[in-house]
Amino acid sequence: MTNDECMYKLSLLITVFFSPWLWADICDTPKTLDGLTLLFTVNEEYGHYSPDPIGILQTSFSKENFTTNIIQNNYHFIGKYTYLTFGEGLAKFTARQILGPRVIRYSMTLVCTSNRAGYYIYSQMEGPRLPNVRQNTGHYVIRHQ
Repeated sequence: MTNDECMYKLSLLITVFFSPWLWADICDTPKTLDGLTLLFTVNEEYGHYSPDPIGILQTSFSKENFTTNIIQNNYHFIGKYTYLTFGEGLAKFTARQILGPRVIRYSMTLVCTSNRAGYYIYSQMEGPRLPNVRQNTGHYVIRHQ
């Protein structure tokens, strides 16, 4: 089994385990990310293995592109993304960033806990530093526009 297959199966298992259907309240993820700004925090217990154990990320989306600002140091990066919704409470965006000669490919599975917040599962498939294939979790909030 390849790393990508393992990551896919693990993501699917975690997504099913944390499925919103297991929670009392029904909520929904956004139908589109176009025009939204999301704030992401990384769970600290995963910090050692985390691709971004840096606190708060603010990501603004347009139709196909996004800009992320690391709040703590005002570092910006850009990328392209695709977004899919899988029904009530579950969505996934797949992103590709280019940092000079380096490429970072990852996906974030969003699971809502309300219509404006939830948690995510970050799955990196390619990155500039080892381990370049990894996962972590955190929380997201949709910022008011």
